[in-house]
Amino acid sequence: RVTSEASGVLPCKYGSESVSITVDSGATSNMIQARFVMRFGIKIHKTHQCAFPADGKTPLNVLGEVHTMFTRNQWSFAFDGLVVSDLDVDVLGGTPFMSINDIAIRPYNCTIIIKWKETVKYTATQVPLYSDSNVRRTQSFVLRGLYNSSVILPGGRNVGDQH
Repeated sequence: RVTSEASGVLPCKYGSESVSITVDSGATSNMIQARFVMRFGIKIHKTHQCAFPADGKTPLNVLGEVHTMFTRNQWSFAFDGLVVSDLDVDVLGGTPFMSINDIAIRPYNCTIIIKWKETVKYTATQVPLYSDSNVRRTQSFVLRGLYNSSVILPGGRNVGDQH
């Protein structure tokens, strides 16, 4: 069985409110949940950018972009991200967030490193393989043999003499 783990989460603040930033080194952009933006009254700017999840085909519903700051202890973190309505977490800090704020992640020991000066431990939780929030798109294919009138269906079932 293939294992999967949840991304590291960096506890921060927006003003006096607690915020969890999911640090995702596989995300090529930063994103923020629209409900979160509305709840805190963060100004949304127009954008012409679009975003796609890992499948590269299903567009996310981008409502605009935000430019804001989050804090943790003595640290301030710049966040420029796309506002999307269908995000599984409140704030997703991708590689741009990590780069501009000098944040690294070490999944091996469940550690987020801030500017090589502070480490934050997080709990690695296994992600259920068949959770609704993990499935964005599914596809199936029907294969037809060149010299045979059989159709091979997903799951390996053979339907013979299809014309």
